[in-house]
Order: sequence, then structure tokens, then C-alpha cells
Amino acid sequence: MISVIIPVYNGADQGLKECLNSVAIQNFKDLEVIVIDDASTDNSGKIILDFVSKYGWILLHNEHNQGLAKSLNRGINISKGDYVLILQQDSMLLNENVLAEAYSFMNENKEIGILVGRQVYSFDKLNFYQIFTEFRLNHIILHAKVNKYVNLTENKCDLIRREALDKIGNFDTDLRIAGEDHVFSYNARKMGIKLYIGDALKYKNFLKGEDNFKGVLRKEYIYGYYAPKVIKKTKVVKKIDEMQGSFEKPKVKNRSLAVILPSLIILFFILFLLTGSYIFILLIFIVLAYRAFDIYYDLRKIRKMIPELKLNVAYAFFMTILADFTYLVGFFMGTIKLLGNSNKTN
Repeated sequence: MISVIIPVYNGADQGLKECLNSVAIQNFKDLEVIVIDDASTDNSGKIILDFVSKYGWILLHNEHNQGLAKSLNRGINISKGDYVLILQQDSMLLNENVLAEAYSFMNENKEIGILVGRQVYSFDKLNFYQIFTEFRLNHIILHAKVNKYVNLTENKCDLIRREALDKIGNFDTDLRIAGEDHVFSYNARKMGIKLYIGDALKYKNFLKGEDNFKGVLRKEYIYGYYAPKVIKKTKVVKKIDEMQGSFEKPKVKNRSLAVILPSLIILFFILFLLTGSYIFILLIFIVLAYRAFDIYYDLRKIRKMIPELKLNVAYAFFMTILADFTYLVGFFMGTIKLLGNSNKTN
């Protein structure tokens, strides 16, 4: 049996109905579907109830908003399936045969603990912002190269073997709405559990909330804010990565650069204001030129790999710089929060 866990918070306009329907039409019928409504304030509750009453699914309702990790844990803790499928409200299974194929694949490949869903993109329907949202280009490239071992699961659409889940344990509730996938993946690799991305599990993501300028920057801030906690909790992850498969990450949105380069720009600007020396303005232009050079060559590689993905270097540079600064602000605020909590604990 597969237990499908669907956490929901204000998903009415994010593709919730399509998500639930993609589960309802599956040819694989040995399913237990658990939907967790995390105190939604929109029309999500009514949409969920329509499916629950029609198909006999399990509905859990949080009286107060608990966040993604706690909702996932609540659903997983009562699930009974040999496999657990985590499916986010803004994602849908590609067709009615997906779960049957994934179940068969996992039964034939016992060494795999987590089957990471392959995201299928409709490039003609992606706008500029959806391409350049947090690590979006990295995701596109990752999902273009499938059927291989990886070291990160995104928790958008993943099938997890029960024995693997028992070893990994619950999702880290310190990471309320972001970063839980990184720590979960780290814990999986630490336990020797293999992660594999393959064609056996395909899904679409609606990328809602990432289709406009405000949504992009909001995402960047959130991921930056939670990054210090992720770094703290996965401090030995590099050594483990060397023993496991590689999660390919082009440098277009390299998170180290997203912190270091804008920090340098701010430092040089402050030094310019203090000293009046134009050498620091020159240094700012050098940093920006490096970032532009970095983006240009990476986008050239991507064009060769995925010709149908239309990319503009000038737009990419503009959005990357804005995203870098937004991520840095989030990272800075998250670091202050983390240090403040550490001081309280001590």
C-alpha cells in the first residue's frame, strides 16, 4: 500500500484541486490518502472536503497553522503504507499510471530508499520569473538529466520506502516552511539510504507564487532566512556527499555567491563612503562583472543542453543580482535569529 501525504495551506489558488484529482484518478488503487489542512483561511477546506467525502480519504485539521514540517509529520505518523508519497499542494501527478509505475519500480529496485519525482516542465508556459525563482534553473537541469542517484530530495513529489522513513525519522520542525528537505536528505544519506531520481515518478509543479517579481523575492528571502539553520544542522554534509551520488548544481544561483558577492558590494560601498576613494567603486564593478561573466557562460551551457528554454543574459543578470541581495538580507536576519536563540539557550 502507498500512503499519500498531502499537506495543505491556502492552496485553493495554487493548484490544489488539480493535485487532489491527480491522486483520485490513479489506476493504482491500494492507496491511503491523508490530507492535512494546516488551518487554511481560503477555500481549501471546501475543496478538500469534496474529495474526502467522495473517496473516503483521511482528513486531519490543524486548529492553528503549524507549518509544513509538523503537518508532514502528523500525516506520516498515522500512515500505514509500505511506501509514503509526499505530494505538495502545488504539484500534480503527471498521469493516471504514475503510482503504479513507481510502485513497480521500487519493488524491483530494493536498494533505493527514496524515489525522487522528476518534474516535467512545459517551457512554453513558463514566464521569466518562474525560470529564475530560487534554484529554478538548477531544478530544470537536474530534472532534464534523470535516472541517476542524487543527494537531495525536494519533497515536492517523492516516494519513500517505509523502512527508510523509520531510519530517517521525522522532519525537522525547526525548519517551519523551508529547508526541511535539505536536512531530511542529509539524515537519509547519513543513514546510508540511497536517493534516486527517475522517470518512474513524474509530476508537474504549478510554480504558483513564483510567477511574479514579488513572489520571486519572497522565496529568496525565505530560503535565505532558513539557510543558517540548514547549515548548522548539516555541517558535515560535504563529507557525506563525497560518498554518495552527486546533485548537480550549476553556478547560476550558487548560494555561496549569493551571500559573498552582495556582501562584498555592500562592504566596498561603505568603504567608499568612509574614504571617498573611487578604488572601491571599481571593486564593485569588478564583482558585478564577475557575476555577469559567471551567468553568461552558464546560460550558454544551458542553451546547448535545453534549446527550447529561451534565456536572456541581461534579464538573468538583473534578476540574479536582485535575488542575491534579497537572499543575503534573509540570510543575515536568519543568522541574527539563530544567534539570539543560541544565547537564550546558553
